[in-house]
Amino acid sequence: MALGGTLANYAEYSGDPPAWAVEALTDKVCSLPGIKHIVVGGAIANFTDVKATFTGIIAGFRKAKAEGKLDGVKIWVRRGGPNEAVGLEYMRKLSDEGFDIHVYDRYTPLTDIVKYALKGEGQ
Repeated sequence: MALGGTLANYAEYSGDPPAWAVEALTDKVCSLPGIKHIVVGGAIANFTDVKATFTGIIAGFRKAKAEGKLDGVKIWVRRGGPNEAVGLEYMRKLSDEGFDIHVYDRYTPLTDIVKYALKGEGQ
């Protein structure tokens, strides 16, 4: 099935990186030209603290939004692992700040999130 889009600019964060490093990575990703969707996704982590890494990603998103880099960009999140409930709730709260964000837990397959992004639909 053709979904009418492509994915590019894969960036990896694993190994329980510090929040500052994930924030810097997020800033770089948000600075790429022509972004329409950002997928923050991953498997169910064994030791990467979801809350801690999401704290860094959220800081990067806030900075990018303040600089006008996320206008019209949809964000799709799917992650599981240590402290996932708190981390996912932090991400959900970004909708209160005007982010177009769709957040899913470990029970939604990552492949579904990619399909939602490519089709522009979801929760």
